[in-house]
Amino acid sequence: MYDNFYFMRKISFLFLILVTALVLMVYHAVATKLHLYWTTNWIDMPAHVLGGVLSGLIIFFALSLLQRKTTFFGIIILSFFIGACWEVFEWRFGLIAVTDKFFWVDTIGDIVSDLVGAYISYLYIIKNIHGIKEA
Repeated sequence: MYDNFYFMRKISFLFLILVTALVLMVYHAVATKLHLYWTTNWIDMPAHVLGGVLSGLIIFFALSLLQRKTTFFGIIILSFFIGACWEVFEWRFGLIAVTDKFFWVDTIGDIVSDLVGAYISYLYIIKNIHGIKEA
């Protein structure tokens, strides 16, 4: 009974990760199709916040599967790393030009948005998963 309870909580958490990923994919697809990333300055911020939430949830889930303790700094640092890798990806594949005068402003804003999302996921984990030993 006890193991089944934790199994169902992990399945529910995995479902939350899946739903978050689907929302992010739909948001990104619509923004891309309508060229909103190129016509609206702030449109990438919600995508980065959602990406930060998603990365925080995945980090927590992965660490819980590895039976590692999840800390605030662990989620934030790993989410920062994922966000920085995304920024390198954007630069490397020409999604943003380094010569653009707002390059650093955009990059810093994107990473801050990623960290806000990671913080939101941490708050969710602390509030809703606190009974599980990993949190």
